[in-house]
Amino acid sequence: MNLLKLFSLLLISMHFSFSFAESLLTTISAKNALLYENPSTTSPIVRRVLDGEVVKIIETIKTEKGDTWGKVYLTPTQVAYLPGQYFVNSGALEQKIWRPVEVIRTEKPFSFAAKGTSELFGPGLEFRYLPFTRLGVTIGAGSVLDDNRSKGYSVAYGLTCLLSTGNLSPFIETGVSTLTFADGQSNLRISSFYINAGVEWIIRSGYFIGVGISYNRSYNVQVSYDYSYAKASNGNVKLGNYGSFGNLDGAESLQRINPLFLLGYAF
Repeated sequence: MNLLKLFSLLLISMHFSFSFAESLLTTISAKNALLYENPSTTSPIVRRVLDGEVVKIIETIKTEKGDTWGKVYLTPTQVAYLPGQYFVNSGALEQKIWRPVEVIRTEKPFSFAAKGTSELFGPGLEFRYLPFTRLGVTIGAGSVLDDNRSKGYSVAYGLTCLLSTGNLSPFIETGVSTLTFADGQSNLRISSFYINAGVEWIIRSGYFIGVGISYNRSYNVQVSYDYSYAKASNGNVKLGNYGSFGNLDGAESLQRINPLFLLGYAF
């Protein structure tokens, strides 16, 4: 019987030793102590702590500014944070460094990127502005390639949407682009709309890369000639050499799926 009591006391002693090594019970003696959702006074308030209430602190948190916070156990699925001024750390608790969640695209809404081939039909540059973190506008310009040769230039503008606030995010873009070609006395102009889809990865420094596909469909195709040339030729004008773009026969005759590549910097 004595051995059983001794064994029970040993188990109880080990349990309490482990509990105190893993947590700290402290009595709050302040009327204005608040528990926060995150270790920051700008985060939402969970509730007010009553004067004389005993709370269980399971971990201490050190912020980048050097402030100490206690991670307070509320329920098995809920914790809150208490400013360090309301408790004394016994030194037995594990201490971690806490950093607030950052949305890089909010902090760096402007960006420039090398882009191709996408709606530009070749290599080009794109400027992007994200006023609403995940939603913004884009403007791009580039050189149109056909059979690895430059045939003209392109401009595009549209809307872009990043589906996540994380560093790795799928994205969708839509807008219009204009391809312009010149050969001899004629000029070819193709207006089209595009839809891009892909994934983008941005790092803390602001550099980002992206890959995806671009669907392009024309809605207007025009060929223009110099008036004096047409008059001198009695209307017998010749279509310039526009490669695979010269055989379009209608407003919706251009349909292309191009690969999309992005390499840029946000600031």
